[in-house]
Amino acid sequence: MVTGRHQDPGFYDQIRDRIATVNIMRQLRRSRLGIFGSTYPGMLDLNVDRTMLEATLGIAFEDIELDELEQEYWQLHDDQVRATRNSFLPGM
Repeated sequence: MVTGRHQDPGFYDQIRDRIATVNIMRQLRRSRLGIFGSTYPGMLDLNVDRTMLEATLGIAFEDIELDELEQEYWQLHDDQVRATRNSFLPGM
């Protein structure tokens, strides 16, 4: 909820901020976060509460083992790599 008067200078800035926040939350709810490899006992610096992130942000997690990633890599064709790279880095 945004309270204020439409004549106030910051009123529409607050509304724009709220709309941007809603858009970000929508994008996060459709997101998947890949976790490469696995952590070892005691690696608390890499520990994340997935349940909390899934519940509050709606992010889905995908565990990807490095040997599976390597297998997928060797099955790629150059045109697939180029198309994916261009989708992230246009003009490269």
